[in-house]
Amino acid sequence: GILTIKPNECGKDCKWEYNETTKELIINGSGEMVNFVEGNTPWINHKNNIEHIIITGITSIGTNSFKGFTNLKEFEISENITTIGNNSFSFSSNLKLIEYKGTSNICKTNNNKPFESIGTEFIYANKEYKEKQFCGLNVKMRCGEKCYWNYNESIGLTISGEGTMYEFTDGNTPWNNYKTQIKL
Repeated sequence: GILTIKPNECGKDCKWEYNETTKELIINGSGEMVNFVEGNTPWINHKNNIEHIIITGITSIGTNSFKGFTNLKEFEISENITTIGNNSFSFSSNLKLIEYKGTSNICKTNNNKPFESIGTEFIYANKEYKEKQFCGLNVKMRCGEKCYWNYNESIGLTISGEGTMYEFTDGNTPWNNYKTQIKL
């Protein structure tokens, strides 16, 4: 059957609200977000103001959900998300910080390009994520609350961010697999 979406809904059990003060789009609920035709999302009137997106509970991000949101700066992908639709964040040119809380690569096909032409080439992942790529983005791994690492053969080991790194036991650093390639 046809799913009728009410003004503050974005799926069967998915609701949204926009906070003008914090410039946050807050989406919560359970189940899947619907896929959208480009430019036809229920929050389109706030497109030029949204800087942060907070999603809790739902399991998917619909196609074209935030495409062209040029003021969007930060987004966190929770561990609940199992699917990100095509062009979900494409052409969001100021999107600089994407953090992934899950542990598996949820972009199932090479044709899925949720992050085409955005403001960064990196996604920040937790220390349990083991792959070098996520939906076409290079991965920087967490090695502290606000510290990240990445290994690139041409550049070497890069640790960036701020604050204190996690404590590691001897030989238990997340970059231990690259120790023979790392030159001091």
